[in-house]
Amino acid sequence: MTSFIDENGLEEQIQKRFGWRQQILENKYSNTQKKIENTNVIIHEIIRNEDMNIIYTALAEINEKTPIFTDLPEPLANLAYNIFYKQIYDRFWELKCKKEDIISKIKNSLANTDAIIDIIKKIAEDEFSDKDKEQAFYRLIGNNHMFMASVYIIRKEFYISSIDIVRKDLKMPKLDQKATIPIAIIELCGLTESKDCSRLQRALDILMKHGDNLIIRDEKGVKQSNAGNLGLSNDDIYSLYLLTKTHEWEHMDFTDFLYHSIYRSINVQHNDENNDEQSLEYSIISLYNILYNMSLMQSDISDTSKEENKNKIKKCINQLKNIKSMGVNDDIIRTYAYSDISIQEGFNINNFKENVILRYLKLMKSNISEIIDTDISIEEIKISENNTSNNSDNSENSLSKISPPVLNPSNDESIKHEHKQDEKSSISFYITKTISIIIVIFILIIMIILSIIGIYPDEAKRIVNTLNNSLFIR
Repeated sequence: MTSFIDENGLEEQIQKRFGWRQQILENKYSNTQKKIENTNVIIHEIIRNEDMNIIYTALAEINEKTPIFTDLPEPLANLAYNIFYKQIYDRFWELKCKKEDIISKIKNSLANTDAIIDIIKKIAEDEFSDKDKEQAFYRLIGNNHMFMASVYIIRKEFYISSIDIVRKDLKMPKLDQKATIPIAIIELCGLTESKDCSRLQRALDILMKHGDNLIIRDEKGVKQSNAGNLGLSNDDIYSLYLLTKTHEWEHMDFTDFLYHSIYRSINVQHNDENNDEQSLEYSIISLYNILYNMSLMQSDISDTSKEENKNKIKKCINQLKNIKSMGVNDDIIRTYAYSDISIQEGFNINNFKENVILRYLKLMKSNISEIIDTDISIEEIKISENNTSNNSDNSENSLSKISPPVLNPSNDESIKHEHKQDEKSSISFYITKTISIIIVIFILIIMIILSIIGIYPDEAKRIVNTLNNSLFIR
């Protein structure tokens, strides 16, 4: 057991936020209900996305008073919170707005999170006698940004709001609306000022460690930036701000991008030729995927499931010990998000490999080398001649060498309308796409009908005559 939650505090928070609604729903013909109806306020029976934000806020207030996960190494604690948030989101689908059910689902989510973290700790204790190796293992799995990518989309409104408060505190101007999405995507694939990693990797890493603490409240309860206390630089905030502009990516789009287009673009060479090459090649990916899939389990994790997953993870650790070198694949698996990135002006596949994939690889390599007591070599990236853009500059940071962002002075009114405009452009895109599909289908049907008439003219004529007779038979 690695967690503790104040049950009285939890019940108080949920009662405060949902108790009144449950009472109205259970007494549909009360005066209160009629008053609500007269004011055009809709009381929903099912938990919705906006309700999830309320639940997460309640948990954040509880956690602020008494941390839910304690006595855990930092990477494991960060992972635990993200698994917990993910568990809650997956369990609340079609859940009715009843205080008892909400509290029950939260407790069940916490129990499953405990089970997953306990499995990880038990494996570390069994496999590593050296504390440094154990910590390196925690860092390796704690850097699995698939969790953070998923939770970012789930809690997007919260993160966007927090990052916007921090941005305005720094008086950082906002990106010009017309250039927001292309610039954000290309800049995210560029390097930070330190050149240690891509802006995407840095943004997810910051959220993994400090996502709930980007803002604090003063004595009057007003939200304010906590970036200074967290040691975040202006460049860090800019990376976070760029991430908020990728609004078209949905829940699975972002996770698939991390898993397929980045992690599965990393390959390994091994020492033992007798081992299954395919299994070894994806040993790191398997490790990340097993843990992520465990976080998707909504029912209680059985003892059988615990043992199965323990054995899978231990197999991955044994496979890591055979790694000789690591590198970046020639081809990148295309996902929706990667396709979205690759069509942008200024995109260069070689620099995507260098800035994004290779930086993730180097972080993995550092922790794996410490785990297996062997310095793993990194293979040189092969230059791809076929870029998806006309940009042929192969320098380290050419992804960000397009025209700099068009910056406008920050003003409150433009900030208020920014997200609404983003939503309208996204809706417009899908409406246009749907209409295009309908038109194509209609044209295909007409072509098929004309083809049939051309091949069977007599039969077609007979059918037309029959229809005419039936219409005028009266």
